[in-house]
This record gives sequence, structure tokens and C-alpha cells, in this order.
Amino acid sequence: MTLGGALKVEQRSEGQTREMVLHPGCIQVMPEGDARLFRHAEVADHLHLHLPNRLTARIAAGMGRRSGGLVPEWQADDPAVHQLALSLWEESHAGGPRGPLFSDGLSTALTAHLLARYGAAGPGAEAPPRLSKGMLKRVLEFMDSHLSSDPSLEDLAAVAELSPSHFSTLFRQATGVSPYQFLTRRRVERAQELLSATNTPIAAIAVQVGFYDQSHLTRHMRRLTGLTPRALRKADRGMS
Repeated sequence: MTLGGALKVEQRSEGQTREMVLHPGCIQVMPEGDARLFRHAEVADHLHLHLPNRLTARIAAGMGRRSGGLVPEWQADDPAVHQLALSLWEESHAGGPRGPLFSDGLSTALTAHLLARYGAAGPGAEAPPRLSKGMLKRVLEFMDSHLSSDPSLEDLAAVAELSPSHFSTLFRQATGVSPYQFLTRRRVERAQELLSATNTPIAAIAVQVGFYDQSHLTRHMRRLTGLTPRALRKADRGMS
């Protein structure tokens, strides 16, 4: 994916030669075994993402696809790939501050999008499983009992006995938000309960419900409720 600066390139693959200009945001899809050669004189920033076969195969199965392969794409403007890939790179570059559930969700969403848009056609797709009320109940109970830890997408999918990619899709259909967003909301709700019912210091509550520190809790609570933890505690107790 081209990040910055227009780049005029000559590409050769399977006896074909093409000349094109790659603009910022432009992506290329290269399946396994693609022996594409590039020639260019200018310098530009690029982001290269490599998808392991086991990842694409697992997600393809969860989508009801029989093939996890991709077809070549020489040049495409794909805002979804651009946004997901940048978010994944920024999270990795920062050391994963939002936890594995966030990065797992990005990887799953990116791979599922690539398969849906650039996936090789496979014979006879199978009907995907459904997220039943019982499965959803088990997942939510698991989340509530693991607020202080960082459950991964694989952990949650295992509870529902689904592949991570399809679990993520079905969870959003059932709740309206991603697993990461739901977990964050539950952490804020639990923090609200503790702020109202106890005198535990705000910093301790933040860690207890799974945030890294008080500022992490404050940022998410303000975003979801419009109040800081301190302001919420004062309001609940009628303090001015």
C-alpha cells in the first residue's frame, strides 16, 4: 500500500509488463507465489502486510468459503484496506496499548475484507453458523468475568465455538458493536458501579476493571458518558 508520494512504476508478472502511477492509498494484492517485479526511479513510502496461510484459511472457513486464496490486483483504491492497515500498523508500532482483542479484531476485519473483495472463487460455499442466544450469553458472561484481563478475539470465539472471523461478524450483528467496543463499554459500566458504591480510589478502580491507568479510564468514560470518573462520583453523591 502506498503511503506518501506518487510513484511511477513498471511491473512485470507472468510475462506481462504494465506501467502505472501509484498514488497514496493505492493498494496491490499479491497472492502467494506471485513473482511480481517492480522497477521505479522515485522514492515513496509503502506499507507491506503479509497474511499467513493459516490466518486466511481460518477466516475463509468462518465466512463459509472453501478457498482462502486471493486473486492478483495490480492497482486499486480501497479506503477500507487503507484505514484498517494503518490502524493495525499504528497499534503495532505503539506496542499494542489497546490489547490483543483490538489488534486481533483489526487483523480479522482486514483479512475478511480482502477475502470478500479479492478472494478466489471457491466451489460451493457452506452456510455459516449462527450466534445463538445461548452462545451470546456465554460470551458476555466470559467478558464480565475477565474485565481485568485482556481476552483475545480467539478466546471469545472459542467460548462461542466459532472461528474468530465469523464470531466477530455475528457478534456485531447481535450487539451492534465490535467485541472490543463492547468490552470497553462493559469496563466503563463496571467502573461506574464501583465509583458509586465504593470509596476505592479511581486509579485502583481503573486497573480493577481492565484499564491501564486512571487516564485510560477517564478518556473512555468521558467519551461514552460525557463525564470524568471524578465528576460522576461527585454527581452520584450530590456533591458540588
